[in-house]
Order: sequence, then C-alpha cells, then structure tokens
Amino acid sequence: MTVRQVAQIARITDQFMTAATTGDTHGLLALLAPGATWIADSGGKVTAARRRLIEIFGGKITDLYAVRHPDKLATVAVPRRISR
Repeated sequence: MTVRQVAQIARITDQFMTAATTGDTHGLLALLAPGATWIADSGGKVTAARRRLIEIFGGKITDLYAVRHPDKLATVAVPRRISR
C-alpha cells in the first residue's frame, strides 16, 4: 500500500467518523458507495461491533467491518488491503 493510499484511507475514515459522531447523515451517505455493506465479527468470543475496519474503492467506502474478535484485532494497526 502506498503512502498516498494510506493517506486517502485515513482522510476518508476521519470524515466517516466525524459524520457518524455528529449526526451528519448527508455527509455519511456521501462517503458510502452504492451497495456498501456492514459486517460485524466477534468470533463468538465477545460482543461484536466495537472496532471498525473500512474498505475503500474509488474514494468511496464499499465495506465496513466491525471487529472485536481479539485474535483479529492483534494486527489491526497494520495497514493492509482487505480481500474476500
């Protein structure tokens, strides 16, 4: 992942979190790609939906992953591309 891609992800994530925490529905929707999905994963170990991972394509958020599974969170600080 390039420095530019990391910067774009950080910017869009910051915009998303600001819109989500301030109730800016229009700003939030403007960041989402059509058909964006939300997936929560606790792995059955804890209650899900605490830490968010965001997948971005073409400057829009395509997928949101709420992860609380402790084994998966161990590497969350490492920027990487999410694939299926």
